[in-house]
Amino acid sequence: MSRVILHVGMHKTGSSSIQASLHAARDALAARRIIYAPLGKNHSVPIFNAFNDGDAYHRWHRRRGIAEDGTADDVVRGARMLLREHFRSNPGKDFVISGEGIPGLSEQSTKRLLRFLDLHFARVEVVFFVRPPASFIHSQAQQQIKAGWTLERLTAARFRIPYRQFEKYFDLLPPDAISARVFSRSTLVEGCVVKTFCSLAALPEVPVRRANEGLSRLSADLLLVANEVLPATLPDGRRNPERSPRLSQLRLPGPKFYAPRETVLRGLESSRDQIEWISAVLGANIEEYDDGLTVQDYHPGTIDPDAMSELKDRVLHENGRLLRDAADNPGRRGGGGQRRRGAATAAATATAPDPPR
Repeated sequence: MSRVILHVGMHKTGSSSIQASLHAARDALAARRIIYAPLGKNHSVPIFNAFNDGDAYHRWHRRRGIAEDGTADDVVRGARMLLREHFRSNPGKDFVISGEGIPGLSEQSTKRLLRFLDLHFARVEVVFFVRPPASFIHSQAQQQIKAGWTLERLTAARFRIPYRQFEKYFDLLPPDAISARVFSRSTLVEGCVVKTFCSLAALPEVPVRRANEGLSRLSADLLLVANEVLPATLPDGRRNPERSPRLSQLRLPGPKFYAPRETVLRGLESSRDQIEWISAVLGANIEEYDDGLTVQDYHPGTIDPDAMSELKDRVLHENGRLLRDAADNPGRRGGGGQRRRGAATAAATATAPDPPR
């Protein structure tokens, strides 16, 4: 009986490691009649392209310069044709589709996706991980720092944790088709999300590839200062040519970064309904899986003036060095670039790296 395993995140739960590991092991998996969908590592965009609809769909494509004169519809048809081709050319085999952005589909679009999968597989299974709430906020804060947030914006942020994005799967699928696990070292197989995913999905173990390691407090402060003195983007949205793209990749050793305490408390307050819902689903209070922190563990929300001066000097020095290195080695990538893919896959994925949430 062929089945398709739909791994749907959530964000900040090791999805990149799962995807990198399965993608790297795709030949070994194929020898076991298991196909990691050949749509790149992260399948969020092609799945979103193929099944999203409505106003959100059109706004998303407009922001990316895809007109509503039929071009966006061509992208949808191309994405679905690509999936159908892969399924039909591998009859009787299991498939794995992985994308932490897939829960961003509306319930109607999710129905369309599940109906499509039902046409090709005897069973559809959904696997997802949920990160404890405070831990999620710390990780999301790191992501926003990497994306260009300043300390002022971070301390004023109100993060909302989207646990209820999974509610539609419980409405549309039988309970035994859904596997959920808390993303916490105490709940993971040998503390590893890749091994845990393979166990939940009844897949053979694959070599583990790490991705998206966390920031130290010093690395976070360096990026916060960089985002203040050398913004990654200009007011018109263009990339700042005076800032090296590789500046955001600098990593310094030291204790882990944790978001400011007030930011965390604000996020927990605004997400109370989400926390209560997922706790009911799990049959356990998800907040109990959060690490206990002392006041000293949290970022204070300020940077000492002397440290600020040193960090500014370091930012300018490192940025200048990286820009000179790029000028001397023009063929060198700045990181994050994707390898060239086939024309059909490119057509299906030719949009932004993350669908709207």
